[in-house]
Amino acid sequence: MYLLRRVFKVKPGTARKTMAIITQIGKLYEEAGQRTHSRVYMSGGVVPGPANTMYMDWTEETLRSPYR
Repeated sequence: MYLLRRVFKVKPGTARKTMAIITQIGKLYEEAGQRTHSRVYMSGGVVPGPANTMYMDWTEETLRSPYR
């Protein structure tokens, strides 16, 4: 099993709006059957990691082309 992660750098002050958009993108991929359930979270502030950074994680059994 593979853990896949997308990393997004966002502008300061846009974290909530960006998180909603990234979450919606993950749901659309899930509804289309392209991905399993994704988890979206951010670092910075009280969470360790670089500030203004969003992450989207999901798992896959095999690595496949994103153009399938």
